[in-house]
Amino acid sequence: MTARDKIEKLTNSWYAFALVSALWSLFQNGLGVFSLVGGALSLVFSLGLTYFIGKRLLARSSLTRTFLLVVSVLSMLFGTFWVYRTGVAFFHTWSFGLLLHIAFALVSLRMNFKSFRVLTDDSVASYCR
Repeated sequence: MTARDKIEKLTNSWYAFALVSALWSLFQNGLGVFSLVGGALSLVFSLGLTYFIGKRLLARSSLTRTFLLVVSVLSMLFGTFWVYRTGVAFFHTWSFGLLLHIAFALVSLRMNFKSFRVLTDDSVASYCR
């Protein structure tokens, strides 16, 4: 698999994650007018941002790659803390709704780890230089 293919596959994964996040937002906020409009705007923004970043990576932007590496590492750190704090809260309250929060946080962690893994791949690193 070439570096270009890896970047395209990663971009497609982020498109799917944007859709999952929009569904999660609907689940969290309910089906009100404001939550539907806000969710739709958030989805359009997420898809647009993913498109822009994906195109920048395909254009061999080392600055974009470096920025995304920093963001993915910070997101993994905060995500790990989020899972830990939510897990502690779950064991104190035994609210099974918190398990859904943990599951979403783990999916988010997986996406950031996947991004880090692809962006640090030797072929992608040399492609973006």
